[in-house]
Amino acid sequence: MKDAETPLPRWRSASSVFSSSSLSSLTAAAAAAAAAASATATATASATSSHAPAAHKSNPSSAVAHALLPAKSDKPALAPPPFEARSAWSRVITCVALVSALALVSVLALAGVALNSMQPIGDAAADADARLDTQLLGAQLKLQTFAVSSHTLAQRDSLRVDFAYASLPPALAGAVSFADDWIGAYCIDDERKHAAVPTHEYIDRRHTGGRSAGAVTFGPMVNMRCSWQFRFVSGASGAALATSEFVRFTRGPAEPLQVHVALTADPTEMRVHWVSADVREPVVLYGARADALDATARATQSSYAASDMCRAPATTVSARLFRDPGQLFEAVLTELTPGETYFYRVGSQHAVADASANGSATALLSDVWSFTMPPRAGQHVSNAAAASAAEAPPSLSFFVFGDLNSPVEATENFAVEGSCGTTMQLIERDLDRARDEARQYAALVHVGDISYAKGATFVWDQFGELIQRVAARVPYMVSVGNHDYGYLEGELRNDPARFPRNAPFERDGTHGYQAEGECGVPLQRRFHMPANGNSVFWYSFSAGLTHHVVLSGEHDFARGSPMHAWLLQDLAHVDRRATPWLFVHMHRPMYCSVAFAGDYYRSLLYRDELELVFAAHHVDVVFSGHYHSYERTCAVFDDACYYDAPSGKALAPVHIMIGSGGANVDQYDYYDRAWRLAALQTYGYGRVHVFNATHARFEFVANDKADVADAVWLVSDHDWPTDRVRRYRVSVPQVVAVGLLAALALAATGVRVWRRRDSAAGYSKELPVQV
Repeated sequence: MKDAETPLPRWRSASSVFSSSSLSSLTAAAAAAAAAASATATATASATSSHAPAAHKSNPSSAVAHALLPAKSDKPALAPPPFEARSAWSRVITCVALVSALALVSVLALAGVALNSMQPIGDAAADADARLDTQLLGAQLKLQTFAVSSHTLAQRDSLRVDFAYASLPPALAGAVSFADDWIGAYCIDDERKHAAVPTHEYIDRRHTGGRSAGAVTFGPMVNMRCSWQFRFVSGASGAALATSEFVRFTRGPAEPLQVHVALTADPTEMRVHWVSADVREPVVLYGARADALDATARATQSSYAASDMCRAPATTVSARLFRDPGQLFEAVLTELTPGETYFYRVGSQHAVADASANGSATALLSDVWSFTMPPRAGQHVSNAAAASAAEAPPSLSFFVFGDLNSPVEATENFAVEGSCGTTMQLIERDLDRARDEARQYAALVHVGDISYAKGATFVWDQFGELIQRVAARVPYMVSVGNHDYGYLEGELRNDPARFPRNAPFERDGTHGYQAEGECGVPLQRRFHMPANGNSVFWYSFSAGLTHHVVLSGEHDFARGSPMHAWLLQDLAHVDRRATPWLFVHMHRPMYCSVAFAGDYYRSLLYRDELELVFAAHHVDVVFSGHYHSYERTCAVFDDACYYDAPSGKALAPVHIMIGSGGANVDQYDYYDRAWRLAALQTYGYGRVHVFNATHARFEFVANDKADVADAVWLVSDHDWPTDRVRRYRVSVPQVVAVGLLAALALAATGVRVWRRRDSAAGYSKELPVQV
């Protein structure tokens, strides 16, 4: 059978319409015919061989006969009589048999073609043969229209991309599906190398919805220091059917953006940050009037690479993960007067060539921004704020929240309505109203979980734009959260102050690598906090009647650790006569009744190490985030509320958790705790208004109401007994240890009892039997 099948590949190549089943039947028929012919010829030759002459001339038909002989085999086979020994009559019979066999094969082949063409549609072989070649179809697809609505953009502009297929041939019209078509957006760093960017290296994309014509929208778009290009990709072929012309931002890659300011340890200074492509001699121009920016501060610059991070995905270079973050500039404005307002612009006064090779060259400076310097420690609000207070008393105010960002794709609306976008809009509204309401906002404290970038550079670009309209006007102070610097990532950075592995911190699937390998690098490079602690991780600052301590929840906070030692030193040097109000900011809460067991155990760890410290130093409020909701406690120490009965003065710290800035609101239940006074599962932020040394007011503004949803007066003389002790509580490890010891003791007791009974039984056997 194997030898009979040898010619079949040649038949298939000659006519590709044969199916496997039809070829098998033809093969069997041909083999049977050939076998019959061979048998007939052999029998005839055998019958006449004894009468044949001993030798004769070679016959030309012998080549055909040899071609039909079986292949050689290892097994011995009976040799047929020599062809030359056969008679003329036998040769005629053999030739006739061979011709008949070949004719039969031809007839069967033609019949197979006819039968194959009439196979039912459901036949698998026929389906395989009739299936359309998608790549061939894709090669025939063409776009009649592919155009962008504009070739220039300003920051936050949106862009429409129109598309339409050309008319399809009738044979293809019903066979082509557009369900998997998409339009990719590409952030091209060098226009001269755009062709080398693979189709799959888009930074974002939109599906066309299976339409043959229509439009999709990208944006709001953010200037990421690149030129934009769009490609229409066919789902049928995977090929790019069309590529747009370049779309460029009007001011080019060197446009100074993501502007934000921050306090330093000096009350006469303000630090200014921004991001752009590389420029010559970056500067800040500033002055007391918007039309007289006479002073100049030279800026320094830095950046970071994928290799600076500690693990994937943050170390993965791709359009949607790590890409060039640009140049990070900062300058310190000096000799400023506390309480005064200053105007400024950032950028470069030199002509800047467009790095995308579009031929433009312009001097690039930002819009004019302004900020008001906070009053010195011990002073109250500025004279301007006090003068505008016709009815309401003036206050020195602060914004506070955690967990702001709600990341989206690179060309989607990053200012998400209802969550992070609304939070920043409402804070911007508060700044606009501040003068009329006799408020001077001295700072905004973002209590950890800053951008949730998790290795994606474009998210940092969007975040910088999200906060700019606020952060360029009021000092934007940050602390570190678990999504900025996972506590176990300190091991990868060899951080000497890292948090040691801790079993309660690993319960319920919570891990120490939730920054996805960023290890705090982008946060440290983009934000520079007062240099009196450890970078962005812990530091302090004072403004007016307040002193603020910012701690890390991702570093070791136990007694004897570097952060704990620094905390004791900082608190010991606070002058409560100058700054009577003492606020602590840390990402993870110490008091939180959300029913999430793992983090509840962690909060107990913080209490074990920090609660006595905060009580002894009369900390007024501890602000936190982490849980994406709002919760406020009474003045609490060791699970009990402490107030002065006649006056209502707080005699312990109040804990306020505001992790509701914009990340998805948590919907967990709550444990029943007497110290919880308010809890809301909604987006929002906090405002603190300090009126004097003893009275302040906290307000929680809910985004859905655009108004205050919870408020409390904070009344304190910042002096309460310091001889309190926490009740002894058995910790979880202690419970386990005690349980093991108890089990061992019971086992030992059981062994002793068994041995005594065994000894008693043996002794009783040895006693004499009385008769």
